[in-house]
Amino acid sequence: MSQKNLSAVKASQLSDAEIQKIKSQIESSSLSLDDLKKTTLERGLPSEEFDLIRQRIEGQKNSSQQNSNEKSPDISLKTDVPSPKNNPDIDPLIFGSELFMQTSNFMANSNLASPYNYEIGPNDVLKIMLYGIQEFTTEQRVTKEGNITIPNIGLVKISGLTLEAAQSRIKQQMEKTIYKSLKTNESKLSVTLSNIRTIHITIIGAKNSGTFNVSSLTTVFNALNIAGGPSKIGTYRNIELIRNNKLLRTIDLYHFLINGDQSDNIGLKENDVIRIPPFKDRIEIKGFVKRPGMFETKAQETFADMLNYSGGFDDFAYQASIQVIKKTDEEFQIKDLPKNEFSSFHPEGGSTFRVSKILNRYKNRIKIGGAVFRPESYELKDGLRIKNLIEKSGGLKEDAYLFGAHLFRNKVDLTKEIININLKKVLEGDSKENILLQREDSIHITSIFDLKDKLKVSVQGEVHKPGSFTYFEGITIKDLIRLAGGTTYRANSKIEIARSLNKGVVSSDNSIESKTQILYSEIDVNLNVVEGFENYQLEPFDYISITKNQNFNDVEQVKLSGQIRFTGTYSLSSKTERISDLIQRSGGILPSAFLKGAYLIRSGNKKNYLEIDNSDSHLDSLESIKNDATIKLPDGSIQPKSTKKVDYLALELDKILDKPGSTFDIILKDGDELIVPKLNNQVSISGAVFQETTIPFENGLNIRKCISSAGGVTEKSLRGKAYVIYANGRSKQIKRFGFFRFNPVIEPGCQVVVPVQTQPRTNVLVSILQYTGMIAQIGTTLLTISLLSK
Repeated sequence: MSQKNLSAVKASQLSDAEIQKIKSQIESSSLSLDDLKKTTLERGLPSEEFDLIRQRIEGQKNSSQQNSNEKSPDISLKTDVPSPKNNPDIDPLIFGSELFMQTSNFMANSNLASPYNYEIGPNDVLKIMLYGIQEFTTEQRVTKEGNITIPNIGLVKISGLTLEAAQSRIKQQMEKTIYKSLKTNESKLSVTLSNIRTIHITIIGAKNSGTFNVSSLTTVFNALNIAGGPSKIGTYRNIELIRNNKLLRTIDLYHFLINGDQSDNIGLKENDVIRIPPFKDRIEIKGFVKRPGMFETKAQETFADMLNYSGGFDDFAYQASIQVIKKTDEEFQIKDLPKNEFSSFHPEGGSTFRVSKILNRYKNRIKIGGAVFRPESYELKDGLRIKNLIEKSGGLKEDAYLFGAHLFRNKVDLTKEIININLKKVLEGDSKENILLQREDSIHITSIFDLKDKLKVSVQGEVHKPGSFTYFEGITIKDLIRLAGGTTYRANSKIEIARSLNKGVVSSDNSIESKTQILYSEIDVNLNVVEGFENYQLEPFDYISITKNQNFNDVEQVKLSGQIRFTGTYSLSSKTERISDLIQRSGGILPSAFLKGAYLIRSGNKKNYLEIDNSDSHLDSLESIKNDATIKLPDGSIQPKSTKKVDYLALELDKILDKPGSTFDIILKDGDELIVPKLNNQVSISGAVFQETTIPFENGLNIRKCISSAGGVTEKSLRGKAYVIYANGRSKQIKRFGFFRFNPVIEPGCQVVVPVQTQPRTNVLVSILQYTGMIAQIGTTLLTISLLSK
């Protein structure tokens, strides 16, 4: 409507959404419909087209006002498709409700060609076009009286006629006037609908009941969709179409749902009423049908009809009988409905039909397995015996054990029994052994390989895939080594073969003698066994061990980090290289190094300790580290705890550098990491103190001053057991000798820890009073005894 030239705009071409948009713009502005008409006429919009637009706008407004009391919007104006959750009043179990889960399923299509059986009424706009020798075009609106006025023709009454009949009448009128070419067929006449009128209908008993302005092309199904379908209690099978206060048709939606029959989908007329009464009888089908749900029944219908509505049984349904739960006036009643009564049983309203699942068992199954060519389940036929079943399964394999097969059979109480079968006699036709088979019988044919022990030979040591391997007759040492992927570069040329003798022979005194024979051989890198063992065959349970050549040395590496001139990874030059040797190779220690804080990280040992001092305080510190998710290294840094076990070795690096090769100078191993931290001129205090803190180191600093700097100890402190953890990880505790106390020396980078009291303290005064009372009682007792003896 904002275009400059509106001469080509047709009201019939505007969608409901566009009309709604125009209406919203008018309501949000100060314009009236008359103002809008003046503006649009100036831009070329035909007056009759604006009148049609106005009717549609006012129709929306009236429909909205009429439905406002029921709080139901004019659904006929909506073009969006709501999701099922926008229709909470529709029960998805009700058969047919899926038609109305979305409001666009049956919207009237205004883009279809004008149907010839369309009945013309007031406000329809006809486009009359003459073409051929004579040409003439006009558009005429049908008046309320049902007439149109054609230029040069006059008044023509067409209301109530179909489009085809109206065209015939107009042609007859035009032939009598100046349009003689129509009579000679030199010109042709076309009459179509240029604009479709709006009609008013009323829907009762729907989810959104009310009066609606809809297109005259709207059908019954379109109208039901506009109203959201039947309500929760509405019928789907007895919907009434009332015209001129008379029942015109009773509509059954099941005809459309089951057969696609649209004979009930007739067109609507002005003031038609669609009435949806409450349903009369409804039953529910549950279980193993294709479409479980709730279905309406009619008096003449049977359960077979209901089963057809539900889509029939699914693949796993038990079809022999159905369980029916009926409601009496006072209680429920169960009935078993056999299959032969499906077509004669008339369901009662409120009944529930339960379709069970077929039993997970077989009526005529037998099985065979083991040493046959096709171990399967087979059909049990009359007179089938063991020999027949073996032939069905392709026959016995070559490894079948003929003197023992097992038949597993269910007894009457469903317990199993086992019957031994001699297959050799069965194949020879022995009727006693060739047993007649029964339902669910299962035969297992034993293989001779099942009766043999699973023999193994093993190889360990310097091979690529050490382990146990299946023993084969004739297997040699060379074969086994090749199965294990061959030897590694570290392998020694010497091979040890351990063989068990006597295999557990019982001695004369009933004790088991186990003897092992040790054999030796040699092998080169090409797996060529020498010294007479080239074709040496192994026996079951032989154990081959390939040792490591000690002359083969892997490159071992250590890591240096911290305050060292050239940090990084170094290779050990010998098996006896020490810390001092490596520091010398790395360029020495930097001036900023803190020698007393140096430590070594060593991986792969079973223990995990922080220092080599075995004091109690060290053990307490170690336990806290193990229970924490992180580890505090001796230099104070924090790192996540690793699952790999490592040792933290405290070093006396100053003594190592003074006396290389001494006992302090540790021999390095592969994977070691030497860490030399920076000088840490601080001391931290933690534990049972009022404020954990860190203070600068100064000469003369002792434990008492450190604790005072932290605000003193708490009531739960064990001050007498305070200890010091030094920068390299060592720890020392306060020691006492008589009345003398020896405090550990405080050094830079150390940590003072005051342990927390975990056991409740004993009240000294109470203890003294208790002991005094006990002594007084003992004294009184002794005095009494003494007096009595006199």
